[in-house]
Amino acid sequence: ASEYIKDKRKPIVFDPNLNTFKFVPADGSTETYIVNFPSHLTGMPQSNDMATSDYMYYLEEGLKNAYSEQEKDVNLAFMLGANLAMSTERAPLDLPADTPAIEAIAAYGHRLSELILDESNVWNEIAPLFNIKTQEIFIKIENPILLAAGKTGLVNNTAVRTGPGAFDVAMVSEMSYVELGTDDYGFAFALMPGEVAPELAWGGTMTADEAWNGYDWELPEMADMVGGRRLLVCSQMNDAVGYIVPDNDYGPWL
Repeated sequence: ASEYIKDKRKPIVFDPNLNTFKFVPADGSTETYIVNFPSHLTGMPQSNDMATSDYMYYLEEGLKNAYSEQEKDVNLAFMLGANLAMSTERAPLDLPADTPAIEAIAAYGHRLSELILDESNVWNEIAPLFNIKTQEIFIKIENPILLAAGKTGLVNNTAVRTGPGAFDVAMVSEMSYVELGTDDYGFAFALMPGEVAPELAWGGTMTADEAWNGYDWELPEMADMVGGRRLLVCSQMNDAVGYIVPDNDYGPWL
């Protein structure tokens, strides 16, 4: 689904796939799709005064409409992918320029459902083996503005003292790692507590010549850490600590 994804921030790196898992219960009960896709759900303009679930709603609607033709229902669970600067690319839909935003979003969501239900798709079976590990993490606060915001209650993340100094403070969060299937054919999910820069997952980080801080990012990409499994990244899982970026590509916006 790469033509429907727009990366608004260099380096241009993203997962091009509409990653979809379909669960078919042996007892014939309702099937469930789990979809992992990186585009932000921000299709409405800033002047919008309408409450909407954005294209995710219409993706589900497209699935439900297709299943209703067989007098069946279907469930959808949606997980954002590595979505730091990912936006929807609606140009391939070839919509008229004056199409209302909500109608454009509906067309986009329906198109994604068509891609999932495309009859040329081959659904590969995966062994029902599932492992998960969750790790509490402590993120040292070095930004005085963030520290002040925490002390005044502008942000409500849990913070703990790590020592007697004014800056001996860390925010508490967590990350999870999930394995589905076997080493021969399986998937690894990184459940990340914020908006993840895709280059951390699949490589392509800026070099010292390109980076804001002028040095290379030296750690391996996450995909190299999961063996033969295919890596999927899920953003905003369990927590929302902000942007998760390579530290050579980070600087104050001021």
